[in-house]
Amino acid sequence: MAPKVAKRQRQPRVDAVVIQAIHALALQGKGNEEIQRALDVDEQYDGRVPKNIRTIRKYANQVRPSFISLPVAASDQWNPAEDRTGNPVLVLAMLRELIEWTSGSITQISHENAARVVTLAPVVQDLTFQDLWLLVVQYEERKAAGEGTDDLDALLALAPWRSGADGWAAYERRTGNQARWDELERLHGRPINRVRPAPAAIVGRLKARLIADTPEFRALTEQAAALAREAVRPLAEALSEWESKVDAFRTSVSNEVSSGD
Repeated sequence: MAPKVAKRQRQPRVDAVVIQAIHALALQGKGNEEIQRALDVDEQYDGRVPKNIRTIRKYANQVRPSFISLPVAASDQWNPAEDRTGNPVLVLAMLRELIEWTSGSITQISHENAARVVTLAPVVQDLTFQDLWLLVVQYEERKAAGEGTDDLDALLALAPWRSGADGWAAYERRTGNQARWDELERLHGRPINRVRPAPAAIVGRLKARLIADTPEFRALTEQAAALAREAVRPLAEALSEWESKVDAFRTSVSNEVSSGD
């Protein structure tokens, strides 16, 4: 008789509210463990947070833009001694950011991506190196797949992040209702020029900066910092008191030794 095979226990279904929270935290740049800890301490998600970190990663990756570039052949690897961009300092700054950001997962840049970094940097000089790299990877992937970049070009041309909430509202008006355009294309049997939205992961990451720039968010951050300072104050006072007692003890011992001499 064949041995019984234990049935694989099904993971509990993750409800939509928790998934939205995971997406929001991922778009703010939080790591998987950070997301899990943040949800665990939030009472509104009590008992609903996935215990398996792989589940957190699965939903977080749905909105995270890819930062992994295509494999770099040895003959195409950029280095400062053979720079073709004319701006090796900027490329080295990007490489340093990538090494620190990915904990060493990325240590190489291709000549083509180095050129993209130097070309795109002045266009998005108000974004971070990480944002710039995500755009570089998007352009690289589109070229490799033979796909157009009109949605990325429109995002950079309109630059909605520079105008805050109004900028994003205008961007969404221009790129919204894509289903209607799809239907018109089917009716006319030909492509119709339109402003296509950039990938949701890119847009979501840039929009997350809008939240961080609001007075409400800054106030909450300052409040959290104040609470943290208050929480550690008793510990700091106790440590100071302990250090004073240690100093007094050392002085007492030193005096006894001196009097004994």
